[in-house]
Amino acid sequence: MDLVKSHLMMAVREEVELLRGYIRELHEKNKELERENQLLKNISSKNLDAIDSKIEQAMVSLAPWIMLTA
Repeated sequence: MDLVKSHLMMAVREEVELLRGYIRELHEKNKELERENQLLKNISSKNLDAIDSKIEQAMVSLAPWIMLTA
């Protein structure tokens, strides 16, 4: 019975360590997303319009190349 108990405890410890690592990764990702969110909140609409315009220009310039490779 002690052998079963020790194996079970070892399995639980391993699972706990995996979950702690996963939680740590989620906390880091959450901090990153919060920083990005704050940055986006602080960007003026004028800057957003400029960014949108540049993205649209890039997409238009890439469109022929994308069609050739498809």
